Amino acid sequence: MYYIFFSIIFFLFSFPLFSQYNQANIWYFGNGNGIDFNTNPPKKLLDGKISTHTINTICDKKGNLLFYTDGMTVINKNHRVMKNGIDLLGHCSQSIVPFPNNENLYYLFTISVDDTQYTYTNKEIVDPLTTKIRTPLEREQIAKKHDTLTLKQSQLYYHIIDISKNNGLGEVIQKNQMLYKKVWSDLIVARHANNKDYWLITHEFESNIFKTYLINEKGLQPIPIESKTGNAFRSNISFASGWKNEQIVISSDFKVLVTNDWGFKHIEMFSFDNMTGVLEKRRNIKYEYFSELKGLEFSPNSSKLYLAFRNLTEYGVIFTLKQYDLTNENMEKNVKIKIRDIKKYDDYNKLANDEYFGGALRLAPNGKIYALKFTKNVAVIENPDEDLENLKINYNVFDYPMWVLLNLGHVAHLLPPFYSPIKLGDLFQREILFETGKYDLKTWHYPILSDIVKFLKENQKTTISIAGHTDNEGNPQANKTLSLQRAKAVESYFISQNIAKNRIISEGFGDTKPLLDNATPENKRKNRRIEFLIK
Repeated sequence: MYYIFFSIIFFLFSFPLFSQYNQANIWYFGNGNGIDFNTNPPKKLLDGKISTHTINTICDKKGNLLFYTDGMTVINKNHRVMKNGIDLLGHCSQSIVPFPNNENLYYLFTISVDDTQYTYTNKEIVDPLTTKIRTPLEREQIAKKHDTLTLKQSQLYYHIIDISKNNGLGEVIQKNQMLYKKVWSDLIVARHANNKDYWLITHEFESNIFKTYLINEKGLQPIPIESKTGNAFRSNISFASGWKNEQIVISSDFKVLVTNDWGFKHIEMFSFDNMTGVLEKRRNIKYEYFSELKGLEFSPNSSKLYLAFRNLTEYGVIFTLKQYDLTNENMEKNVKIKIRDIKKYDDYNKLANDEYFGGALRLAPNGKIYALKFTKNVAVIENPDEDLENLKINYNVFDYPMWVLLNLGHVAHLLPPFYSPIKLGDLFQREILFETGKYDLKTWHYPILSDIVKFLKENQKTTISIAGHTDNEGNPQANKTLSLQRAKAVESYFISQNIAKNRIISEGFGDTKPLLDNATPENKRKNRRIEFLIK
C-alpha cells in the first residue's frame, strides 16, 4: 500500500512537467495557414484568422489551442477576437509567456515600431558615382548631413491575458503597459535554470545593452539585468510588409544566443547564463553583404546553427543553407553550405517543389526544423542534429492554397528539453543538478528521468550506474556521503517506476571528479550533478 501511494505522489508531481511541453503544439503563420503538432505526422491547418505579420500561439498543457496573436489583435480558441483583444500596441515582434504560478494567466510581450526605424531617400541608399549600395552606417552619415534622416520610435509593451474569463475564451485584462522605449526590433524568451521561471531577453536600439527581465512566481520583475556587450544594434528595414530581417534566437539548452542585425551583415553570438540572466559576447560570424538572412535557428541538441539566405542577383535568385558546428572552435572555417542556384525562375510559384530554403526556420516540438519557403510550401529538416551532408530534408512537407508568407513566432521556451539519444556504454548527463548541500529531487527532474526510465523498460537486459557528484564546498568525506545520497535519490525514483533494484548501481564520488573547475558559482552548480552509464 505504501509503495502504491509513493508511486502516485511521484506521478502527480511529474505530470504537469510532462504536459507543459504541449503548449507550442499549434502554429499559425501567414494567410491563415498553420501546423498542428498534436498528431504524428503533424497536419496542416487552414483556419487561422490573422493574415500577416509574425503570429504567436499558445496551447494548454494538453495541446489544445488557447489563443494566438499578431501583437495587435488577440484571437481566442474559437477563432474570434478575444474580449478586449484589439488595439494592442505591437506589430513587430511578440512572445507569449505563461505565468509561473498561475495556469490561467499569460503575459504577452510586444514591440511596436511606427513603421521604420530609419527612413532614407534613394540618394542615401545608392552612391550616384559608383552605383553601389551604401552600407547602413554610410547611409546614416549622409542622411544626417542632408537632414533627411528620420528616427522613428519603438517601444516594448506587456499585456496580461486571463484565459479563465468568458467561459474559457479569455480576456485581455491589462494591455499596453510600457516597459521601455527605443527597443530593438526582436525579443526572445528563455527558461530559467530552475525550469520554472522565465527570462525575457530584449536589446536597446542604438546601444550595446541587453535588458533581461525575470518572470517568476511574483510576476514580471520591473528592473532588468543589463549586459553591456557586443555591437550597438540598429535597423533600417520597413515593417509595414510584416517581414523584418532582424532576428534573435536561442539554443534549446538556453546557453547560446544569436542575433542578426541587418545593418552589420554579420551575426553576433553570445553566451547566456540562464541562472543569472547575464550575456557575454562570444564571436561574430560574417556573411556576404548582398545576402539576405531569412532563417536562423539551432538544432535540438544545440550543437548546430542553421542560416538560410536569399540572394537576388542579375541572373536570378540564389538560395543558400549554411550549417555551423558549434562544437568546433573553427566553425567558420568548417561551415557546410548547400546552395540552390535559381537562374531561370521569374515567378516564385515555380519554386514550390524545388529544393531550397528561403524563409524562416523554426525548431518544432517534434525536434525537427520547419522552413517557410517564399511560396505556398513548407519544408522540414527531419534530423537537424546531423551534419549537413547527412540531412534528411522534405522540401514540400505541406502545400497550402495560400502563400505561407515568411515569419514564424518564437517558441523555444515552450519546447521540451532535447537530448542526444542514449547509447550503451556512453557516460551521459541530463541536467540533474542540485542545490548546495541538498540531495532532494525537484519536480522538473522527473520528466528528464522519465526518458531514462523509458529506455530501461525498452531494454530490459541493461543495467544503469548512477554517479553522484558535489562541488568542492565542505568536508571531502561529507561530500562523498552527500554525493551518494544524490545517487540514491535517483535510484529511489527509478525503483518507484518499476525498474528492478538489481539493475541499478549507485555510487558517490564527492568532489573528486569535477566536470569543471570550481572557480565560479556557475561551475560549482554544474558540478553538483548526476551522471549515468547504461550497459
